[in-house]
Amino acid sequence: MRSFFVAASLALVVLAAVPSAFAQTATDRIARLNAAEAQISADLAANPNGNPANAAPGTTDLSSEISAIIEQNPDIAAALANYVVQLAANANPQQQQALGIALADAANFYARNGNQDLVNQIVAAIATGPAVMVAAADAEISPTAGGGGTGTSGSLRTNFTSGSAQNSCVSPSRPGPC
Repeated sequence: MRSFFVAASLALVVLAAVPSAFAQTATDRIARLNAAEAQISADLAANPNGNPANAAPGTTDLSSEISAIIEQNPDIAAALANYVVQLAANANPQQQQALGIALADAANFYARNGNQDLVNQIVAAIATGPAVMVAAADAEISPTAGGGGTGTSGSLRTNFTSGSAQNSCVSPSRPGPC
């Protein structure tokens, strides 16, 4: 009887710790998402010219910085891709181009590593972004990640014009498809 009591007590301790572990994981994930979003916002603010070809030594490459953040966080990569697209809506065209390249680089990274689910989620996020960002991403993304018109997910342009994307004309005076 005593061993049953000990076993039952241990089982209760283990079961009590499980919800705590899940809560800690969720809390950690939210904290990492908030930190990554703050870093992406700071990188965007620090690079008003996007990825200038003649950047000063010591300055950051906006696309590389953002793609690295997304690549280092696969469990929140889709949320980060959506956040980047939200930021692109208010970015200038040079920043939009850099953001498109960053998302394409992240999609290419996950395609090379066999994570087609994340590739599809990043491509879907890109497809809802501003036209400049979509064009930049489509030019950079590898066919196996859904770009260039021959990939397993189809062209970003096809996804973009499928009707599920927002109107991303650069000129507000031109409603409808660009």
